[in-house]
Amino acid sequence: MSTFIGREQEKSEFRAILAKKTSSLVTCQGRRRIGKGRFIRECAKGADVFLEFSGLPPRPGLTRKEQLTVFAEQLAKQSKAPRLALESWSNAFQLLASQLPTKGTVVILLDEISWMGIGEPDFAGYVKNAWDELFSRRARTVVVLCGSMSSWIEENILNNTGFVGRWSWQFRLRPLALRECQQFWGRAGSRISTTEKLRFLAVTGGIPRYLEELDPRQTAEQNIARLCFHPGGMFYNEFDSIFHDIFNRKAPTYREIVCALVDGAKGVDEISQRIGRERGGSLSQALLELVSSGFLQKDVSSRLSCVVTKAKSPQSRQLRYRLSDNYLRFYLKYVEPHRDQIAKEFLYLFSRIQ
Repeated sequence: MSTFIGREQEKSEFRAILAKKTSSLVTCQGRRRIGKGRFIRECAKGADVFLEFSGLPPRPGLTRKEQLTVFAEQLAKQSKAPRLALESWSNAFQLLASQLPTKGTVVILLDEISWMGIGEPDFAGYVKNAWDELFSRRARTVVVLCGSMSSWIEENILNNTGFVGRWSWQFRLRPLALRECQQFWGRAGSRISTTEKLRFLAVTGGIPRYLEELDPRQTAEQNIARLCFHPGGMFYNEFDSIFHDIFNRKAPTYREIVCALVDGAKGVDEISQRIGRERGGSLSQALLELVSSGFLQKDVSSRLSCVVTKAKSPQSRQLRYRLSDNYLRFYLKYVEPHRDQIAKEFLYLFSRIQ
């Protein structure tokens, strides 16, 4: 779909940032496929110059040198900078700063920033130094740090004492509202019942990238069958893709956690027992990252104590985690248990056609 849908409040906030005469350091977080890069590109249409950089997706053996090589190539394509063999991120950011015009509004997007820093344990420090020494000193410069691994941004930027007082705004993109989702049906929307729309949204939620796959000429069942229950459908392989891209080597553990929550919300002890892992730092960190990435919701419930006293019964507060993502819930309940059958039936039908 060529037109940008929704995010009116966020776009208004970004316009206010662009109108500033000073520089701004901005973060943009949200679930994978939520449209973070697309949102920044849309907002950057109001700038004089827009430069976009993205790290390579995680894979075994990926090095800092390879990330720097890709950065140099991306910069060369968007500016007059030569393709240099960069030795460090300090050199990379200095080269980028040298290509900025002396006047005008500039937006620099560092997308999937946690990927960009693979192989460089001090990457956040290089970003801080580049901001302090280069980008913050240029008027009307907006640097956007963007990523699906929200916990990385929170740990290394938002909660890092080195960045205190430096970042200006934090965008956390949520799924689109129902009224915004309806726009993906276009003119055909008036002929499609609310029930049909809700059936499809029950699978996708308000995730823009998923809604782009919607064919308004088909019923909800036809769309779901095509996308979920066909080996070539986007939603058939999406689960493994997003978990590998975001969590890399941790993906198997995180997969176990979300699978443990398919049949309902659970406390940390219940999750620990279900997946056979001790309650502790690693499990707590995994839950934090799944919440930050938009897949789980953390709820605080109150329950009455069973201890009987003369005073009023005290209430204890218990943390419970639940799947908050429509796609994950649908996939784990209705697609994954039948993957082999789906693949076999497809191959059988294909052989019959042949």
